[in-house]
Amino acid sequence: MGVKPSYDALARRVSELEREAALGRRAEAALREQNRALDRRAKELNCLYELSNLFEPRSASLKKIVRGAAELIAAVRQHPEHTCVRIVLAELEYKTKNFEKTSWKLVGKIMVEGETVGAVTVYRLGGPPAHGQGAFAKEEKALINEIAGRLGRIATWIWTTQALQSLKEKYEDLYNNSPAMYMSLDCNGRVVECNHTILEKLGYTRAQLVGRDMASLVTPRSAADFRKNFPELIETGKVTGAERQLVARSGEIIETLLNATVDYDKTGKALRTRASFEDITKRKRAEAALRRSEEKYRLVVENAMEGILVAQDGWIKLANPKVLEYTGWSEQAIMSRPFADLVHPEDKKGVIENHSKMLTGDNDTGKYTQRAMDRAGQIRWIENNRVRIDWEGRPATLNFMTDITERRQME
Repeated sequence: MGVKPSYDALARRVSELEREAALGRRAEAALREQNRALDRRAKELNCLYELSNLFEPRSASLKKIVRGAAELIAAVRQHPEHTCVRIVLAELEYKTKNFEKTSWKLVGKIMVEGETVGAVTVYRLGGPPAHGQGAFAKEEKALINEIAGRLGRIATWIWTTQALQSLKEKYEDLYNNSPAMYMSLDCNGRVVECNHTILEKLGYTRAQLVGRDMASLVTPRSAADFRKNFPELIETGKVTGAERQLVARSGEIIETLLNATVDYDKTGKALRTRASFEDITKRKRAEAALRRSEEKYRLVVENAMEGILVAQDGWIKLANPKVLEYTGWSEQAIMSRPFADLVHPEDKKGVIENHSKMLTGDNDTGKYTQRAMDRAGQIRWIENNRVRIDWEGRPATLNFMTDITERRQME
C-alpha cells in the first residue's frame, strides 16, 4: 500500500489547483474579451465594407448612402437595440426609426474642404451606462469619426462630379446651340468635331461630316484659299476675319466670316484647329443689292436732265454733271467750296436763310427761283426744288435745279 499524503501536502496541492484555476479563469476572461474585441473589430470592418458597397455604384444618390450609413452604424453597436442614429449632411437628414435624443451621444463631424457640412450623431438608449463604464468605447468613437470622414469624401466626390457634369452640359449646350457655326479640324484639314448649328446649315449628319476634307465643303475659290492658308494657320495659330464660302449639301452657297485658332500640346505640336463661321449671307446679299441700287441711282443722277445737288452745313456734298454744266466748275473744285459761292450776291441772304430753316426743320420743302453765278461770272436763273434729307446720319438739303435762264429772258 502507498503512503498516505500528509495534510500539508494536500493543502499545497489544493492551493496549486486553485492558482491554476484562477489562471485559467483569467485566461478564459481574457480570451472572451479578445473574442469580443475581435467581434467588434469585425463588425467595424464589415460596417466600413458595407459603406463602401453603398458607394460602389457611382450613380448611387447621396440620400441613399446617408440612409444606409445610419442603419449600418446602428447595427454595428454591441447592443443595437440601445442605439439610435441621426445623420445630417447639407440639406439631407436621416434618423433611424427608434430615434430619440438622450444625454449620452457621440458626434463625428462631416467635413468638406475644411468646412463642417453635417454630423453623424449616435445616441445611447436604455438608461445610463453601468458604473465605471463609458457610454461608448474608444473604438466606437474612432469608427464614427472614420465614417464621418468617409461620408465627407463621398459627398465631395458626388458634388464635384455633379458640378463637372453641369459644366459639361452647359458647355455642350453653348457649343451645339450657338448661333455661330463651330468646327474643329485635325492637322490634315479633316473635320474632327462640329456643332449642331453647322450640321443644320450644311444639311449633314455628324457621321457624314466628321472625317470630311474641309476643301470638299467649300467653293473652289475658298478651297484654293484654304489649301494656301491652312499651313500658315497651323504655324501662326490664328486667323481672323477671313471670308469663306461654304457649300451646303443642297448646293446652296453660304457666305461666312472665319475666325480660327490652334490647340497645341506642351511640346508645341499642333493638335487641332478651332474655328467659328459667322453666317454673313444676308449681309453680303444686302451689300450686293445696295451696290446694284447705288449703281442704278448713280446712273439716274449722272444722266438726269436737271441739276442734282446735296448741301449740308453750307457745303456741297454731291453735285451731278448737270450742276457742273450750269456752273462751269469741275467736281473737285465745286466740292471744296460753300454752296453760297454759286449764288448771286443779291440772293445769298435769302438762300442761306432758307437752307438753315430746312436743316432745323422749320421748313421741310421749298421751291423758289434764284440767280446763280457760273465760273465765268455769267448770271443763270435757277428754279430750285428743295427737300430736307438725312445725309450720312445728319440733316442736309437735296436740291433739284432747273436752268430757266432762257425762259426768264423771254419773259
